[in-house]
Amino acid sequence: MAQSKEKTENDSLAVVQEFVDLAKPLLDSLTKLHYIRKDVAALQVKVLLAERSRDQLAVELRKAHQDNGKLANELFDTKDELGHQKKKNRQAKLERWLWRIGGTVAVYFQVRSIL
Repeated sequence: MAQSKEKTENDSLAVVQEFVDLAKPLLDSLTKLHYIRKDVAALQVKVLLAERSRDQLAVELRKAHQDNGKLANELFDTKDELGHQKKKNRQAKLERWLWRIGGTVAVYFQVRSIL
């Protein structure tokens, strides 16, 4: 019986010695785990903020695409109106030159008949 008691004490001492030997690495691991969990929480907050920002940018992009379509229509209409205005301007210039030429011819015939 004395031998089993001594064996049990040796086993207990071995367990205690193993626990003491592993205490420092265990504490280091637990400390590292604590800081990793803190980092994960902070990163989760950053992820949420980034997702919100992404969603806001997606809404702005959708609006920009809609505005782009409207602006493209307005540009087409403006270019069409510009074409009409250029045509009217050319016609008005031609009409002015025809009046000038007509007036010059009329004055010429008036002066010619006097001479």
